Amino acid sequence: MLALSSQNAGIVSTRELATCLLATSGLAILVWASAFVAVRHRLRSALVASLFILLLFAPGRMLAPIFAPLSTMVPALRFLLWLGLFLVGVVVLGKVRMDVRSANALLNVLALGWVALPALRVTGDLATRRVLSNVVRPPTLDLVGTSRPQTPDIYYIVLDGYARADVLHDVYGLDNSAFLNALARRGFFVADGSAANYSQTLFSLASALNLDYLDDVVRLVGANGVNRWPLVQMVDDSVAVRFLREQGYTIAALASAYSGTEIAGADVFAAPQCSLTYFQNLLLGTTLFAVLFPKLQYDIHRDRIEYAFEWLRSVPGEQRRGLRSVPGKQQTAEPEGLPGQSGARDPVFVLAHVVAPHPPFVFDQDGSPLYPRRPFSLVDGSHYLSTSSRKEYIDGYRRQLAFVSQQLAVTIDAIIAQSEEPPVIILQADHGPGVMLDWESADNTNLAERLSILNAMVLPGAQESLYPTVSPVNTFRVLFNALFGTQLDLLPDKSYFSTASHPYQLMQVH
Repeated sequence: MLALSSQNAGIVSTRELATCLLATSGLAILVWASAFVAVRHRLRSALVASLFILLLFAPGRMLAPIFAPLSTMVPALRFLLWLGLFLVGVVVLGKVRMDVRSANALLNVLALGWVALPALRVTGDLATRRVLSNVVRPPTLDLVGTSRPQTPDIYYIVLDGYARADVLHDVYGLDNSAFLNALARRGFFVADGSAANYSQTLFSLASALNLDYLDDVVRLVGANGVNRWPLVQMVDDSVAVRFLREQGYTIAALASAYSGTEIAGADVFAAPQCSLTYFQNLLLGTTLFAVLFPKLQYDIHRDRIEYAFEWLRSVPGEQRRGLRSVPGKQQTAEPEGLPGQSGARDPVFVLAHVVAPHPPFVFDQDGSPLYPRRPFSLVDGSHYLSTSSRKEYIDGYRRQLAFVSQQLAVTIDAIIAQSEEPPVIILQADHGPGVMLDWESADNTNLAERLSILNAMVLPGAQESLYPTVSPVNTFRVLFNALFGTQLDLLPDKSYFSTASHPYQLMQVH
């Protein structure tokens, strides 16, 4: 747990990590107590508990070579195999003659050494977060506008890794014109020359929601920095959301399960009732459960994507009732000034980060489930291709994109049909896909593929403000100028690439 958290500096929330640590510690204590009842020896029962925890996490790592050839075996038999290993260990620990006190002391030293390095890294990460929180502040803009009597609902739907039409044609051999034409018929402006401002999700979303490039953040964190905590803060408390609150908007956010792209302080925070964050899901992959139920993690991921579209379709109708009764959602706060309280309908700003068509590829084009033959993860590009082929990536991406496009069309129709006045709908990718992405080399990366994005929006009464190369950093500048009469200058549309190991070392592409 500590190692996995330290590998995601600034992204995994302390609450996520603490929950996992407490749950596992509680389980260890329970097993320890149960073993003590059986063997009546404090140190031997401690060794039994340690063996249990070790074997609980071992199938995803150390025992994977043993269990992999048995993938076709039913879960019950795989569990019996694991249980057999555990019982053999218990018998050995219970019967073998040894100096238990010395063995326990030795294992304590080994355990502390095992935990110390990732614990230090996590501690350093938390300390760095505190320092950066005091140094890096979200930007401030002089946003002075004239409120209108009626303000439209705004849907900002971020589709992870959805490529621009020319990239889909050139790299993936896919003609996406039918979907784009369908958007045009519904009043969307499709920016057919749009590119992401950054090649990584958190950078892209933080920049878009704060209406500016991240030069100040890069300068304060440093080119050699890796901690993404300032970006997480800038997404959670952004210029765009603060301004919309001032204009009377209710903020409704989807729990993406990727804590860095969530607005935890939203008035309405929607999440499936039974689900896991992506950190918890990755952690699950290191345990016995991934061996017993190899499809479980993909089912969790698939359910979350389906829930995202279902929730988006429900928002207009539920908004009229105060956004308080969306099936399957969790709400962190009771919105103020909603229908039923004041009698007036407050406009709503919806942020939904949908982790698709980004890998893993869990949907066929008709929506039927797919189960990749690889451990569950959210890796992309060269990290993904280390265990898969480019052909598999292209085929999986094509299928999942077809399903996502179909769901988008249905969702858009539902939103428009149920809205009392024409809404603003923004469909925007954070970056492109990664079949030709080398996470450690710009020279070996197809930069056009990684940075060219779907960017389509319907902006009633102000479509003329849009232009073919508009990029995410200018999205809310154009929107606020059109809706609220702000006088924000448009910024040059620039794109930056950075590697996974040095995310803040930005190379301007164009």
